[in-house]
Amino acid sequence: MTTSARSSRNVARRLIAATTALSAFVTVIVSSPAAAHDIVSSGAGETGEGSSVGWDATLYIPGVTADGSSCVLMATLSAPDGVDAAHPAPAVILGHGYAQDRSSMTPMAELLQQHGYVTLTFDAPGFGQSTCGVGLADPAVDGMVMRSLVDVLGGKPGTAFTDPAAHTPAGTVDFVMRDDDPDSATHDPRVGVLGASYGGGLAFAVASVDPRVDTIIPAATFNDLEYSLFPQAAGLTEGVQARSVGVAKTTWGLGLVAGGQVMSTLQGLGIDPGRAVRCHFARAETCGDMIAAALRGFPDEDFRAYLDQISPHASIPRITAPVLLIQGEFDTLFTFNEALASYRQLQAQGNTVRLVWGSLGHNGGSSLDYDGASPSTSQPIVARIIGWLGHWLKDDGSDLGEPFTFTKTWEAAPESGTASDPDALARITMYLGAAGSLAETPATQTAPNRKQALLANVLALPTSVGHVDAASIDHENGVYADYSLPGTQAYWQGEVLRSPVDVVGVPRATLSVSTPSEAWRAQPGNIASQVTLYLKIYDVAPDGSRSVVGAVSTPVRVDDTRKPVDIELQGIVHRFAAGHRIGFAIAGGDLNFRGGITPALVTIDAGVDGQTLTLPVAE
Repeated sequence: MTTSARSSRNVARRLIAATTALSAFVTVIVSSPAAAHDIVSSGAGETGEGSSVGWDATLYIPGVTADGSSCVLMATLSAPDGVDAAHPAPAVILGHGYAQDRSSMTPMAELLQQHGYVTLTFDAPGFGQSTCGVGLADPAVDGMVMRSLVDVLGGKPGTAFTDPAAHTPAGTVDFVMRDDDPDSATHDPRVGVLGASYGGGLAFAVASVDPRVDTIIPAATFNDLEYSLFPQAAGLTEGVQARSVGVAKTTWGLGLVAGGQVMSTLQGLGIDPGRAVRCHFARAETCGDMIAAALRGFPDEDFRAYLDQISPHASIPRITAPVLLIQGEFDTLFTFNEALASYRQLQAQGNTVRLVWGSLGHNGGSSLDYDGASPSTSQPIVARIIGWLGHWLKDDGSDLGEPFTFTKTWEAAPESGTASDPDALARITMYLGAAGSLAETPATQTAPNRKQALLANVLALPTSVGHVDAASIDHENGVYADYSLPGTQAYWQGEVLRSPVDVVGVPRATLSVSTPSEAWRAQPGNIASQVTLYLKIYDVAPDGSRSVVGAVSTPVRVDDTRKPVDIELQGIVHRFAAGHRIGFAIAGGDLNFRGGITPALVTIDAGVDGQTLTLPVAE
């Protein structure tokens, strides 16, 4: 929308919001009471006692990708009681997770209806009953097709149908608030987009190609798919983009490919049996690229370029809408680092943006903070979502909250910490010391026992075994021990803590390592032989037992061991209790990654300048 439209719409928003506040929940109408019967109803008049859902409809919505391919999205349009052409309401589009369908978003949609929103859930391309291949949240595929959803909510005629072949038009939506004149050809509805995981990527995608979107809430999602699937924590140039190739995250990567293929096939048997025999991605080469990268240990340059092109970090510069980013504290797939990268991008270009780091994620979380199966405003993250939508879609004056909020996982009940910026937290630096110590001062070059050595790249074998990335994390009692084969891990440990230390954010490390044949390994053609290391932070209990904090390790491909390496570890929220110690390890292999194949003896000399671990701490 234009700047002039924004300025003039503020008055209209207040008038419409006042009208909406007076109207309680009624039956959703399409065009007129008569036109409502043109839509296939999936429950009109059958909602339970006390339900605020007045009516819903199944729609088939055609869309076109950037290359001209046609898709048909299956969707469910729902609204609360009291909404009609005379009493319009704002709308929210909800995007589902990978290998799911629109039914997974029903609980959140119903909650939004209770708060006065029209909702539109849909099967993303390639999943559920929608056609086309899976676009991986590519703006040119998913974003362009989702423009049709905005068209429907904006009242554009001929955009919704009651049959899969798109022959029988449904009525025209005239009960959603508009940001333009009802007779305008722009068909600009008051609409936000909320999506979790893959759905968060879809929110970024449509907002980058359709300026009619008023706000987005991407949750537990990604910034850069290469980093998500082939992370490289060393030598980052901007956000989570690295100058060198990363390490294949095999347990998640292969699981997503296999799971997506199976679910896409099963969901689409009735409309497209051919899904069973072809790659489910819109780009057919993606299945082969993923498998080859898992076997090789890293993606080739063509696949890297493709992932870079379709990822949110490439489309964020085209997004002007305000953004509420929500990321999970229990997530080994899409880590906090990715949300932080998106936050910094959006903040730098002037978007209104907030970042919430809560007790949720692909590995679990606390239902007290957020429960996707039964959302309630008693849950802090749900309350934040409702407040954000109210501010931007209803002009109700809801507080946007602090720029950065996190959940204190060590508290029995959800309790939030805040900061003016994720980078505003204090930091403590520890040095890799002699005799395996983490010290407050650097070791000298004459200190005894200052060197540690480990064997890495043992034929790509997982020489360190612990938590399986795709498994759930016990957020209350989780103790994640791991085991490394003798000689394949170096370890340092700090002194007993006199008081608790609360680590919140992205730890950093600077390392200098050495290996034989350093010049040979650094040659561009020897990627498979480059050293891959895995960094872990431990909470060491008074009895000496060790648990990997967050059950997460950070992969690093050292493309040239002749140079110091600056590393951003995976973000963590964790309290190290008084009486505990902080541990730090560098392993030569990991169960969840496909490392290098040419064995290398790696030496870390604590006497070399700059061997540090830096932790962000909340005071």
